[in-house]
Formats: sequence, structure tokens, C-alpha cells
Amino acid sequence: MADHSFFVHLQSLSNFASELQTQLAGMATPIGHLDSMTGSPMQLGDFGEANALAAANQAAVAEMTELLGQVQQAISFAENITNTVATGYQEADQNVAGGMQSGANAASASGPSNPDGVWAANMGASAASTNVSSGNSGGEGVWT
Repeated sequence: MADHSFFVHLQSLSNFASELQTQLAGMATPIGHLDSMTGSPMQLGDFGEANALAAANQAAVAEMTELLGQVQQAISFAENITNTVATGYQEADQNVAGGMQSGANAASASGPSNPDGVWAANMGASAASTNVSSGNSGGEGVWT
């Protein structure tokens, strides 16, 4: 039977969300620069070619502003999703750890402890088991 478990490292998810936040903050400079270019069009002169170049420049600035806005929205969405996923796994990990702690208290009263420090818990109606290290200070677990 194939092992369908996977490992979720919560600190890596948090680090990724932090990097996305850094990327969002870094976008403020180019967006601000484009906004200043929109407010003061290039003054190339008062003749046909200069006016056409100024209009083309303003069109390019408007397009770049729109594209950067879309990138900013995408990064913000990715950050929100990453934080949501990390929070979900963290809460699930804490719920399992809490369940294991109460189960460990009952088991220690009636039987030997687990020498490897690895616990298995049955999760819900799907009968999927969860293996979490008892030294789970890094906020990570293995879900199966």
C-alpha cells in the first residue's frame, strides 16, 4: 500500500507569507514612480511628434500602472491564501496535540509511554490518521 502522507512545515509557510509581504512593500516604489509620471506628463514641446510621443508615454504609464496593480493583487491574494493555509494547519496541529495530550494523560495512567515520541490519532469519519512528533515546538506535523 502506498504511503499518501505529506509533511507541512508551518515555519516555511510563515516565511513565504512574510516574503510575499516584503514583495508587496517593495512594489510601493515603482507604483509611486508611475503615479508621479501620470500626474506630470512629459513636456517634449508643442509640435505634432512631441505630442504623439507624450501621448504614447502616458498610455505606456497607464498600462504599466494597471499591470503592476494586477501583480499587487495577485501577490496579496497569494499572501492571504498562504496565511489561511498556515493558520488552518496550525490550528489542526494544536487540536491534535491537545487531543494527544489528554489521551497521553489517560494512557500514562493505564499503560507504557511511547518511547519514540510519535503519536498517531484517528481524525474524524474519514479515519485518516495523524502522526505528530511529541516535540512539536517547530509547528510541524505529518498528515496521513
